[in-house]
Amino acid sequence: MSAEVRASGTLLWHSSNAGADMEQVQLRTDGLTWRVVDGEVIVLDVPGRVYLAGNHTAALLWEALAEGARTDELVARVVDEFGIDPETASRDVDHFLEELRKRGLLDGP
Repeated sequence: MSAEVRASGTLLWHSSNAGADMEQVQLRTDGLTWRVVDGEVIVLDVPGRVYLAGNHTAALLWEALAEGARTDELVARVVDEFGIDPETASRDVDHFLEELRKRGLLDGP
């Protein structure tokens, strides 16, 4: 299962990149309000005035990112939860993180 996130009902991404590394990543702590509802994550980026909704995979990753996690830990969560191969999970996680970076939702660069 790949992570999908929608902004105001429009599909933002569906994953397909390769190559996870071992970096520590965490969500930005300021200006983000979020909740997991019925297995999906609902996010309000207050400064960006953007509403995001993510599927079950996105919620699984989001909760880990709220605490901070290495990319290999995120990949393991996806593999354990959905029983997919590590290569596919790694591509999905990489793409998800890249989209979060583009939107300025992660701490750091």
